[in-house]
Amino acid sequence: VLPLGELFQGAQAMADLGMPQEAIRLYETWLVHTTSPGAYAACFNLAVVRSSVGDDAGAEREYLKAIAIAPGFVEARLNLGTLYERMNRPDDALAAWQAILSDVPAVATKPALHVQTLNNLGRLCEIRKRLTEALDYLTRSLELDPDQPKVITHWVHLRQKLCIWPIYEALKGVT
Repeated sequence: VLPLGELFQGAQAMADLGMPQEAIRLYETWLVHTTSPGAYAACFNLAVVRSSVGDDAGAEREYLKAIAIAPGFVEARLNLGTLYERMNRPDDALAAWQAILSDVPAVATKPALHVQTLNNLGRLCEIRKRLTEALDYLTRSLELDPDQPKVITHWVHLRQKLCIWPIYEALKGVT
């Protein structure tokens, strides 16, 4: 019966006091007893707390629940990919982020999350030596938001690695 906002405040207060296990129990209890359409957000926050205490399997489970309840919830998909990357599961990370682009049409209405998704994909593809894909993702990112100096640096560096001349080529909006 606890309203969602109070749930978040209570769990955050517990976490701030160094009581993450109590915050986890609060979220779990609330989720068992709720019919709230906001349950996806509680699953997401529970995943964040689980991740903070090193329960990666539990965090993965909760992110997947949040996504199942609210497939367009981009933040859960982004965090799931980051979790997979941290767990040394790069292919799963790439799949989670690629799913944002293919499965979530709403990402186009959330420019910052769209750019973050493309940058995550570009960065991890570069690490995995998938340079052409990395360049494509970073190009798309810069087309959405040209004011990203670090991304521009990686974009130029990728063109150099791929022997694409001239190395610097004007992109719309990038100066």
